[in-house]
Amino acid sequence: MTLRRMKTYTGGQGYVYQYFFVGKRAALPDAPEAPAVEYVFDVTRNRKTTFAVSVFLPDEAVQRWATRHGVR
Repeated sequence: MTLRRMKTYTGGQGYVYQYFFVGKRAALPDAPEAPAVEYVFDVTRNRKTTFAVSVFLPDEAVQRWATRHGVR
């Protein structure tokens, strides 16, 4: 069993959000113009209602970042 670490983020409007990293998966695998990785998080602001949030990170952006920072 994987232990999920809760993170906290305070928004600009004063809300405090708590979130957990759920996982990642390939996104848009059949679209050569937009290959990306989808990162999925569970988010709550009141510890009662949780909703999923996805962040899509294009492969090209990762490659550019790695080149700029000397990471292979």
